[in-house]
Amino acid sequence: MSARPVPVSGSRTFAPASWALVIIVLLLIGVLTYYLTLTTRPEISSISPAPNSSQAPGLVSVEVMVNSQRGIDSATLTVDEENVSPSIEQIEDSTWRVAYEEVFERGDRQLSLQVIDESGRAAEHTWSFASGGDLIQPRLSLSAPPSDVRVEPGPNGVVVRATTFADIDEATITFDGEPATSQITQIEAATEYADEGVPVYEWEIRAETRLESGDTEVGIEVIDEFGAVAERTWTMAVAVGSNTASARYFSQTHHYIAEPFLSFWDENDGETTIGPPVGPAFAEENGAQQQYFRYARLELNDEGDVQRGLIGREIFGDPENPPDRSPGSGAREFDATGHYIIGTIQDFWDDNGGLNTFGYPISQEFETDTGYAQYFERALIEVIVLGSYELVEIAPLGQQMYESLRHEGDPASQSADDS
Repeated sequence: MSARPVPVSGSRTFAPASWALVIIVLLLIGVLTYYLTLTTRPEISSISPAPNSSQAPGLVSVEVMVNSQRGIDSATLTVDEENVSPSIEQIEDSTWRVAYEEVFERGDRQLSLQVIDESGRAAEHTWSFASGGDLIQPRLSLSAPPSDVRVEPGPNGVVVRATTFADIDEATITFDGEPATSQITQIEAATEYADEGVPVYEWEIRAETRLESGDTEVGIEVIDEFGAVAERTWTMAVAVGSNTASARYFSQTHHYIAEPFLSFWDENDGETTIGPPVGPAFAEENGAQQQYFRYARLELNDEGDVQRGLIGREIFGDPENPPDRSPGSGAREFDATGHYIIGTIQDFWDDNGGLNTFGYPISQEFETDTGYAQYFERALIEVIVLGSYELVEIAPLGQQMYESLRHEGDPASQSADDS
């Protein structure tokens, strides 16, 4: 008689049917998960600007977060029923950012977003907000002519500096109510608002006209693109003649010279050795008055006297070591610096004021692309060689220094008549 196998207590085996049931259940779960993925719509959230909010003037950033189990196939954004082109960026596995920026006109904006994922499922959302916020009035200041001066009769100009919080839509300068042709130039923003991250724009608005003796009312009106309006008026006093005027206008640079710099300019051959003003007079932090010209800088010292600034030394540096070679016949040597002048540069130095105009030489002649030159304490004299002919000029160091200061922070802003 054969023995029958006895099952071990606690053991259990699965029949083939049981395994089949497990596999079927797992397949159903997978199919259901996939089906749910296909049928789940994208979810729109974190809308900015918030619905029914009010935005300040300037650039408005529209941003919407989209959660989607499938990739986003397209996103259509409309603003006031007009299609725009938003950016789409995936920031996490199932999260996307739809963004758009624009400077909107002042008023109510209606936005609508439709998102379609890769399975064809769509989600839509519509909302509105008010753009523009409170208008910020432009700030106006008179840059030229200087305040409290009497200008010469004849051609004169006005330069107004404007700080706005949007582009300028319109700017008009009038003389006694008559509009003049105005020129608008955007310059680098250098106000307290720029450091606070507020969008800010700086402009120079200028106009010219011919004025007769007497008082002239100057007016300006500026309107920015949001509709903010600023108006100001000033009175310009025009002298009977040049001998009673305290300021002179230079149309080639659109700037004035006023007393006491004007008298010094007239008495020291300003046309040749100083040049036209390239910026308005301004005060340094210590209160010292200065004004830059094409070839020079004029300064008012503590005694109230006008003098030329040492711009040659400031650009070149301390005097270089004197040359070892002999000066040669006819040269003039200066013990103060050990350098000498000779020939064409010496003749020009003598004929145009000498030591008072140029100061001591701080270098010897050196070659340039067009000839040769020599540095002095207050100037750089250049000689352009044209065959057998030599043309002598003063380099525009004053203009170069002023332009450098404008990039660092315009000194003209210190002289403006702020409102």
